[in-house]
Amino acid sequence: MTREQKITLGEMRASGVRGLPIYCADYHCSHSTAISRDRWPSHIRLSDLESRFVCKACGKRGADIRPDFDWDKQPKAYRTLSALARRAPP
Repeated sequence: MTREQKITLGEMRASGVRGLPIYCADYHCSHSTAISRDRWPSHIRLSDLESRFVCKACGKRGADIRPDFDWDKQPKAYRTLSALARRAPP
């Protein structure tokens, strides 16, 4: 099964979006974190990054990554700030 391609980080930058909330792909786990999109190049899509994350809590590979349009507003309370480990980009 293939997933739909999501927005590129360059498209996010053009919209002024900087934040990426990341949720564990296992809905039973539900751990999450938030990071800045600044570490990756503009051509990378959110859907390209999703398979590269591994949850530190449950060990499942895969994540749901979305643009955080309220990045510059008051910080959201995420369940676990370091729940997911980032793998190196390609």
